[in-house]
Amino acid sequence: MNLQVAIDRVSLDRALHLVGEVRAVADIIEVGTSLTKDYGMESIRWIRRLLDEDGGRRPKVLADIKTMDEGAYEFEAAYAAGADYATVMGAAARATVEACYGVAQARERDILIDLLETSPERIAALQGLQNAVFCIHLPKDGPASDIVAKVNEFCQAYPGIERIAVAGGVTLDQVPLLAKLPIEVCIVGSAVTGADNVRLAAETFAAAMKGAR
Repeated sequence: MNLQVAIDRVSLDRALHLVGEVRAVADIIEVGTSLTKDYGMESIRWIRRLLDEDGGRRPKVLADIKTMDEGAYEFEAAYAAGADYATVMGAAARATVEACYGVAQARERDILIDLLETSPERIAALQGLQNAVFCIHLPKDGPASDIVAKVNEFCQAYPGIERIAVAGGVTLDQVPLLAKLPIEVCIVGSAVTGADNVRLAAETFAAAMKGAR
């Protein structure tokens, strides 16, 4: 299970500082939706540049652009800015999701399909996109829910989906339970970036994931 650290709702300077704090242990650094809205594709470029220039460890970069339309254009832009992954909403038109997938395949990059508000029928229709990562995402604005139970239900409903990510308030005590499930990426946000000691929090999550394997 890979650790993805989501950086959201901070200034670009703060985001770059957080990258420096977590890069040694994060497998993927997420340029959060708020950063791409506040600073555009420059936020991706700055983070990519920071990871490339100083010769340190180079985790992958995910651009959480949450594409809903103009899929090919937005994915081309995200990859050109330096993203290894980009996100499309599963609730977008099927043609949009497939356009994003096509760009990802052509560029040999990754695609994450965010399943917020995505119907079971749509998920079933998209499960043939075998190289995509499907993200089970508990909404920040929604009611509390059990992410472990959600993943179990998802795996039973869609056994053909092999690449799974989880996001939405993941806590340290849930990691051992999640690690028993076929999850490729565990996305953690404020539990790391909002901690008093960001580096220690990232190291603690990474160690828990490694120890639970």
